[in-house]
Amino acid sequence: MAILWSKQKVCQVQVLLRKLKPSTVTFQTSMEHNSFRTDAVRNGVLINSHQSLTIMIHSKQFKFMPNRLLILPAFLFLHSLLFAGTIREVTYQSKTLNSSRKMNVYLPDGYNGTTTFPVFYLIHGGGDRYYTWANVGNAKSIIDNAISSGKAKPMIVIMPDVTDFAPDLFTRELLNDIIPYTAANFNTIEDKDHRALAGLSWGGLQVLDAGLYHYDMFGYLGVLSSGWFTSDTQKYATMKTYLNQNGTKIQQSIHYVYYSDGGQGDIAYPNGLATIKLLRDNGIKVNYFQNSGGHSYTSWSQDLQRILPVLFQDGNCTPTPIVSNIQLNGDDWIPVSSAQICSGSTIKFGPHPYDVTTGWSWKGPDNFSTDQREVVLTNVTTAKGGEYVVTFKNAGGCTSTAKVTLTVDAAPSIHILSPENNATISSSSVYITTDVSGTGIKKVTFWDGKYVIGEDSTSPYTLSWNNLASGNHILSATAINQNNCSDTAKVSLSTETITGLEEESASASTSAYPNPFVTSFLISNPGSFSYSIYDIAGAEIEQGSGNVQASAGLRLPTGLYLLKIRSNSDSKLIRITKE
Repeated sequence: MAILWSKQKVCQVQVLLRKLKPSTVTFQTSMEHNSFRTDAVRNGVLINSHQSLTIMIHSKQFKFMPNRLLILPAFLFLHSLLFAGTIREVTYQSKTLNSSRKMNVYLPDGYNGTTTFPVFYLIHGGGDRYYTWANVGNAKSIIDNAISSGKAKPMIVIMPDVTDFAPDLFTRELLNDIIPYTAANFNTIEDKDHRALAGLSWGGLQVLDAGLYHYDMFGYLGVLSSGWFTSDTQKYATMKTYLNQNGTKIQQSIHYVYYSDGGQGDIAYPNGLATIKLLRDNGIKVNYFQNSGGHSYTSWSQDLQRILPVLFQDGNCTPTPIVSNIQLNGDDWIPVSSAQICSGSTIKFGPHPYDVTTGWSWKGPDNFSTDQREVVLTNVTTAKGGEYVVTFKNAGGCTSTAKVTLTVDAAPSIHILSPENNATISSSSVYITTDVSGTGIKKVTFWDGKYVIGEDSTSPYTLSWNNLASGNHILSATAINQNNCSDTAKVSLSTETITGLEEESASASTSAYPNPFVTSFLISNPGSFSYSIYDIAGAEIEQGSGNVQASAGLRLPTGLYLLKIRSNSDSKLIRITKE
């Protein structure tokens, strides 16, 4: 049967070749001498064999007929078959509960009943079941990928059914039933250095109980979105006494304590911080991480990806996983390893573990370097684009690195040519002109405060603004390009037009002086009169009366006003200015 490989499928499986260690792939021909050629191609190996060829990948055989041109990644399209583990649902008899119980067991690819493996006990949260990590948390795919890529050691993962067990009951069930059953029925390495325990939410409380009180049983602990309730002062007092007596022994016995939450939106956030403080105060090193996603499997799936590479590493050096986090222009932190921003922006790099301030070093474009964990770049230029590499050396002297790729797009530049800043407009319309520079300009949007008054998508980007309301205005113009980068210019202006008042006839001898004035002015009119002073929006702000003369305007702030003088049936409007 012939198989036609589409270009897309070949490209997909080519990527898998980069995840294979050279020792996992061997070649053997049907003849005594190797008579085939391998050539390096992009992301793969090109094989041209003139005789039948057998390829061994992780102890699996694949045979190919002679005179075929093969691209090695093509048959790595079978990756899900080559490297996928299996999940078995098993039932065991619990002596602690005197009942039968279920659990899911992940067996890695290559499990054959003879090779022994380390064991990771992965605990669900309150209200969950033994299948929730697989069905909701995508555990199988995450474990498969971590092992097949070489990031994690092959391991057995036990996911028991311990819904809402009190922590001490869970500990008895784990030690007396789950671990013994696992050891008796699967090929496990039975020592603490090859045994890990992690749980989320209520499962994290179960892990704290079993892991801290039986620290000689586990080499690795993981607590996800959990911690002793801060209101339970008796629990903290009990644990403070216990940890004060045993903290040093716990630290010496357990290789790695992983702790995380889903940020301040995680309901367990305050409990976790208080628990971490108590652990650290008693000499236990805690590696703390924050995720996106709050109190959900969105967060906990990130934890599983991060904790797997830490487990069961040979030697005393366990690299600390680095999680890239970026904050753009003061927004929330997001866990990404690349960002595309506009010039002039502000970006922060804040890798996790974020509560460890020493051991960091950065290298980046434009001769950038620093030993600070959190890096802030302000008013970023295109020269700052490129790859930033962060290195972290933990207390054990083990280093790990992460990369952040930053793409900086040039932003446009805009200036308002007319009207000028602080201009006074004496009509109800104004013609706006701008000067815009930059490539790929899509449009310029014009605003009166927060309201759009028009757009122009054609150079030179102008607008006729009609029907201006009386008063003060903040005119802004925003230019945006095809990369959605923008720049904004603003000017202030005011209008003299006053609505609702019309000029009326009056005696020529009616006047106001001095005008302009600094302190106050004198109104002169034959006989008795009344007056009102209006601002440029038409609001009355002062009124009074007099006989022949009256002083006015003492309490007015500087600005342009309209004075209306009424005498018998006549009235007169006079523009006045206080300087």
